[in-house]
Amino acid sequence: MMNDSWNSRDETWKKVWKFLGPQRVRFFFWTILKQRLLTNAKRVRRGLAVDPSCPICGHDSEDILHIIRDCMATKENTSKFNRGASWVCFFGLFAWSLWKNCNLFIFQRKTWSSNEIIKVSINWAKQFLLVFRNELIEGYEFAIEEQLTRGWTFLNTDGVVQMESGDATVGRIMYDEKGDWVFGYNRFIGKCSIFMPNCGAS
Repeated sequence: MMNDSWNSRDETWKKVWKFLGPQRVRFFFWTILKQRLLTNAKRVRRGLAVDPSCPICGHDSEDILHIIRDCMATKENTSKFNRGASWVCFFGLFAWSLWKNCNLFIFQRKTWSSNEIIKVSINWAKQFLLVFRNELIEGYEFAIEEQLTRGWTFLNTDGVVQMESGDATVGRIMYDEKGDWVFGYNRFIGKCSIFMPNCGAS
């Protein structure tokens, strides 16, 4: 994926790898800058498709800027939020989720609603910030989440396996918009592989 324009000392690349978000989103932005993302417009140019339009809004040409900036679905949702310290993390995950949604429609003829894309992006960003909270500046607030989660109830699920015995347990915890516990439980499901508890938890 390297070509003659590659310059490892270019500040643009440093900004990508310093992005406050998961590594997969950093790689997503890197492929954008390298112009390697297979949008519908690019697929048509390569003879891989016949329709260059956006599968979400129907615009006549789906290129990179259309997906992450110009698509009506993007504008409709990003206009709802105040730009705060958490905006960078959220927007990166939001753009990545939009790209995944486009591919979901192209290859499986399924699509997420706008609210589902926003919720997925918020949850990813929230989990990332919780994990790396000690490395962030003090007072880092997730303003975007506060605008959308009023009156919501959240459900977290997980499963674990004791490696030596193979004993497995699944559990669920429900909490409200303030993070206060509503209810929770865990259940022993017997002996199984590492993959089964997560299936059972979900």
